[in-house]
Order: sequence, then C-alpha cells, then structure tokens
Amino acid sequence: MSYLSNRNNEHGERVVLDRLSKVTGYKANITPVSHKFDFTLEDKCNWKAVGEIKTRQFFYKEGWFVSDDKRLLLEKVADTIGVSPWFVIHCMANDVIYKLDLSAPYKWQPKRMTNRFSETKPSQWGRIVELESWAALPSTSVDGGKLTTN
Repeated sequence: MSYLSNRNNEHGERVVLDRLSKVTGYKANITPVSHKFDFTLEDKCNWKAVGEIKTRQFFYKEGWFVSDDKRLLLEKVADTIGVSPWFVIHCMANDVIYKLDLSAPYKWQPKRMTNRFSETKPSQWGRIVELESWAALPSTSVDGGKLTTN
C-alpha cells in the first residue's frame, strides 16, 4: 500500500481489507508477494480477486491514477488464475474506499504521473480513471472509528 511512495503499511492494508471482506463476504488475505500485488479475496474454495491497495491523502475529483505497470501485472495474474483484478484506493480526506474491477468497462484518460515521493519510479505512464467508474465503499466503524493507516 503506498502513501505517495512505495512503502508498505500492513496495518493500513489490513484495515482496508477488513472493510472489503465485510462488504464482499470473501476472506481477505495480504499476499506474501506484496511487491507484486497486495491482496487476494477468496470464498471457501477459490480465489475471487487479486488486487492492489493505494492510500491517497487527498480527494481528486477528476479520478484516480492507475499505473500501466500495475494494471498490466494485475490483469496478467488475474487472467492466469481466472479471477478479477481489482485496484483499490483508500482516500484519507473523505475516508472512503474506492474499488475498481479492472476487467469491467470503465472511462479513463492516458496520463503520465510524476511522484516526487516515489523511491523507485518518480514518473510513470498510466490512466486517470473517472470517479463514476469506481464503486465507493463508505467508511464504517472497522477500527473503532475512522479507517486509519497508522
């Protein structure tokens, strides 16, 4: 899970995954290969989704950025094992979790994003996915109050 960088925050991921699990009814797992993708969702027998979690401090009305590298990796893994690829944003400003199923149709515009906080890729190509394409999961009392990443 990145917070304008590529540092992992396992507690923040767990909070987001607890919410996803509650909403979907699937068991959520943080993957041991979190440098590739962050989580899996599964029922009693099968994986249902693989995905990436990002935390963003601010709300962006034009949409959320999805890097081409991460999108292509998630799509490839998901296609190989027959599950859905998900991209998840936890917006700290409004405490809402946004979920995008990358295998479903969505509206987007190409974008080159620069991130001065990134330790590995300060600039990369991707897409801004319009807000209307994301499912918004309102915050709930998962951690005894607001969803946090601390």
